Amino acid sequence: MTASIDRPGAVPPSPSESAVIAEAVRSSSLTSAVPSRSYQVTGTVLAASDQTWAWVELVPVVDDVDRAEAVLHRGEAGWELVQLGSYEVGCGLVPDSVATDLDLECPDDTPRYDA
Repeated sequence: MTASIDRPGAVPPSPSESAVIAEAVRSSSLTSAVPSRSYQVTGTVLAASDQTWAWVELVPVVDDVDRAEAVLHRGEAGWELVQLGSYEVGCGLVPDSVATDLDLECPDDTPRYDA
């Protein structure tokens, strides 16, 4: 996935940061029920307006796992997976500018981010 084509407000992370983000996905309690060998972490991008927010896609490599999207946030402790799913991922959790940058599919009536 290319950020400039699929998510125009996003920027690609460095290869090393992309690896750290993928590891944060694989080591999260939100993905602990699914073996990490069952999916690939792809399409990693950062929000241009606030590069402490990232979006990734989890693509299954086995038949019994579904595709998912995830939003991560980098804080003092590093990258953390904050939400995982297939519908309205990140909506209401990220600032509006980040939602726009990451091209999140949020309905108009989603409660707004409150820092």
